[in-house]
Amino acid sequence: MTEEKKKTPSEILEESPMLYLSSGSKELFHSNFLYWLGIRYRDTFQEMMSKFCGINGEWPDGWRVRREHNHLDLCITYDRPKTSRKKNSGTDEYVFVIVENKVKSVPDITQLKRYEDLYDENRKKGCTYVLLSLMKDFHGKDILEDEKKWQIRNYEDLAGEIRNMFVKEFPVSNEHIQYVKDYCVYIENLSKLAEKWIIDDSELFLTPVDVFGELRLNDIYQKIRYAQIAAKLAKRLADENISEKIVLGMSNFDVIVKKRKDSEKILDLYGCNNAIPFNNIFLSSGMAHSIGLVEAKVKLADDCCAVIQVQGDRYCRGIEQKGIVNNSDKLKPYRDYIDFNDSDPGKVYSKECHYSDGFLYKAQKVSDGDTINDVLSRMMKDIVLIMSWKSS
Repeated sequence: MTEEKKKTPSEILEESPMLYLSSGSKELFHSNFLYWLGIRYRDTFQEMMSKFCGINGEWPDGWRVRREHNHLDLCITYDRPKTSRKKNSGTDEYVFVIVENKVKSVPDITQLKRYEDLYDENRKKGCTYVLLSLMKDFHGKDILEDEKKWQIRNYEDLAGEIRNMFVKEFPVSNEHIQYVKDYCVYIENLSKLAEKWIIDDSELFLTPVDVFGELRLNDIYQKIRYAQIAAKLAKRLADENISEKIVLGMSNFDVIVKKRKDSEKILDLYGCNNAIPFNNIFLSSGMAHSIGLVEAKVKLADDCCAVIQVQGDRYCRGIEQKGIVNNSDKLKPYRDYIDFNDSDPGKVYSKECHYSDGFLYKAQKVSDGDTINDVLSRMMKDIVLIMSWKSS
């Protein structure tokens, strides 16, 4: 008898209905699944979460599971009487468990610190912070482990706990058992696949456009890859002892220049209630047109920012300003920067371009042989150049 070949995580995922059901909204899908377990199998969910999240104390009466509540992916809340001498003064809603769900991005310490600040009062009343991550290793994990405020868990851990509680010890109903099993298989193998996504500075910056084919995981892979690059850039800036505050995870122009009504609230969420010129370096990553990108922005004045953006094989330098035109007097101090006059002119491959009348830029090609270290070093050099304008 010939031995049956063991299937790879990719092959198992190709057969998983959960992979395709989750493709519309991957992080919310997982929050929704846990929410469903919490409302359909309340007692088992409570016992599982106590073990999984390391909750030693008693659960409050009347606890409820919430999704997308006050910027939180998943949380468990409860009501407490208001501290007032007046009779019938009502109740306040407190958070008992916070689950930050990271499937299509890398955990962001800046974001977690914001939650610590926002929910400090809840923590004093026994709130547990849980980071649920697809990536088992990420920038800043050692800091979180040393501080011991966040319980760090990964999706492979979650699969084991769900299988143990909902399949072995307290089986769910026959009509639901296969869904639970399929979900466990799905997240176990997605986790195994993601173990290979940790990037190294020495590897090539450019990757194939689509490395996953029918699995359609390229968006998650690209977001995680570029999020790691942004985190590496933030670490390099911190190691250089640059005095400006580094804001990782947000680079929205309208927020930075305070053109939105909720700008102050958003900046405060990121631990940065000021956005004055040269006071912050804003870093972020994401995707556009199915291609990952990483960018840095520095506010130059109350209405414009200098931009460094790397997307695919394009390394862009630009100025972002509403209604910007290429002959604006405001651009004169920055023309050499946009025109790459301090770089190899042979690399310039794009003409001056506008994007949505608000972003004027030129781009150079990232060479096939450029490593992640090459691109990060170049971004560092350009950020230092931009910050030098502060004193000029």
